[in-house]
Amino acid sequence: MKLIDLVMTFGALGYMLTATTFAQGPTAGDLSQPASVRNVAYNDSYLYFAPQDATNAPPASSGGEAKKSEAAATDEAPAEEPKAPEPKRLIGNIGCTSINVSGWLDGGITGNASNPASNYNGVLAPNDRNLPQLNQFYLATERKIDTEKNCWDLGGRIDFLYGTDYIYGQSVGLETNPDGSRKWNAGIDYGLAMPQAYLEVGHGDLSLKVGHFYSIIGYESLMATSNFFYSMNYCVRYMEATAYTGGMFTWKKSDELSIYLGGVNGQDRFDGQSDTFAVITGFDWAPKGKKYLLHAAIQTAGTESGVLPVMGPRTYADTYLTYNLTEKYQFVTQFDYGWQDNFNLHGGTAEFYSFTQYAFYTINDKWKAGLRYDYCNDEEGIMLGGLRYGGQPGGNPLPLPSGNAGAVQGISAGVNWTPNANFRVRPELRWDWYGGSGLPLFDDRTQNHQFTAAVDAIVLF
Repeated sequence: MKLIDLVMTFGALGYMLTATTFAQGPTAGDLSQPASVRNVAYNDSYLYFAPQDATNAPPASSGGEAKKSEAAATDEAPAEEPKAPEPKRLIGNIGCTSINVSGWLDGGITGNASNPASNYNGVLAPNDRNLPQLNQFYLATERKIDTEKNCWDLGGRIDFLYGTDYIYGQSVGLETNPDGSRKWNAGIDYGLAMPQAYLEVGHGDLSLKVGHFYSIIGYESLMATSNFFYSMNYCVRYMEATAYTGGMFTWKKSDELSIYLGGVNGQDRFDGQSDTFAVITGFDWAPKGKKYLLHAAIQTAGTESGVLPVMGPRTYADTYLTYNLTEKYQFVTQFDYGWQDNFNLHGGTAEFYSFTQYAFYTINDKWKAGLRYDYCNDEEGIMLGGLRYGGQPGGNPLPLPSGNAGAVQGISAGVNWTPNANFRVRPELRWDWYGGSGLPLFDDRTQNHQFTAAVDAIVLF
């Protein structure tokens, strides 16, 4: 447990540093936005990397209020704060309604120095193959609620994803049969997923989602537009839920604090053979006058698959802290920890945890550089494995789970080039290595390390 102690100490030091240093709140649309914005209600402005200075601070920040007070004292009208450019949409709002249609295309290619015969990049995702991939053809139709304009309001959203990333957006009983066997998608490479389909009702500062929606757990997202890197960290692909089915309350207590509470049908489960109630709760806290945001969420109760037919209660907690050292330097520290009872026939408890550290540097409004260190420990070997139908003909040679009890780590370095609000290119270099029991995880189970170079492009429409 020494790693946990180290991570918690690092997070506490980072929190104290930001609490005494920073002068402004997170910039709207940047990487410091909470999961409620980046993962649940997709924010287009993320694609525009505006410098994080006082001129871009949200209107509710202390800096913005100071500007207004100063202008009022001099009898001058307050200057409007500049906004990030919006992407041009093929459809946008439908007629005079508040229903909006948007989407994107994301595709890339990955080179693997080991050149595995199967073309699979071990446990890497979503660029799991060293071949060209159309990862996402994504389409979202949404009506956002507006309780400031209307005391009560009703909205909703439905998302469709076609591409090689469909396997990461599937829920048992929706895209698959209740037993997990294939239903919608017969092919291994390409398929269709519906990661969100929900109604939302709101009154004042309180809203309720009912249906199928993205999880509030995790810093990275299934949606390519919400992530800096093409590849993903290990916890989002192997430990965290992508979507839930049930209900979720959001209480926007203030401009600083949002609180979430919901009841859902397990993790990535729409209608399984065993349906049980699970609680999901969390918060986002971004104090005024500080350039940081603290997010925490926990999922508990419900049962998840162990060694079939054994099921067991699972608890999973996630926290991350984003903090802006200067207008150009930004850091994110994430720590996840979970455990599951009855993971084997002897009633044992499995533990798994991860630590991810990000560092970002804004070069200008078109270029941003990033570095990510990723540590994932699967102590009983029940999480890591071949995600694309592991061990099956035409699928990843890795079974799922692989039985590899140990830790896998990765270092990713890359840049984002955003020449305009509709286009982004994400080249990256990545080195991964594994230490633990079982056969190696990379190069068709012959090596414990892997070097990849990848690039993808995102086009919004």
